[in-house]
Amino acid sequence: NDLIRWCEGRFLLLVVGRRPAMDLPRLRELTQRLPVRVVQVLAPNPPANPPANPQARPQARPNVVAREHVYDLTGQLRLATHAQSLQWVIVRPDAYLVGGGKSGPHWRSDVTALLLTATGAGP
Repeated sequence: NDLIRWCEGRFLLLVVGRRPAMDLPRLRELTQRLPVRVVQVLAPNPPANPPANPQARPQARPNVVAREHVYDLTGQLRLATHAQSLQWVIVRPDAYLVGGGKSGPHWRSDVTALLLTATGAGP
């Protein structure tokens, strides 16, 4: 409920797990076009291959953490949104689950289409 209140009447897009760096600008653009806030949901586990030198900044970041993120320590958030086996979920401002899906080559298009329909901004 805290996340729903934080959205202040906008839709909530929960993106589960670490994401490729190229996803962040696209998700940011989505928040500028539509009434949606995006939150990355992370498990408490550290990355499988941490850098040998934590001070080093890699040139390409294949998996990043978004500015707005939460750690789902017990899995309750994923359970409450039925996202145990999904990589993204959209929640309406009244906490009703709109839908969700898996990652894949078209996941961003699927998210955009569902948000356009849910917000009434699309066909």
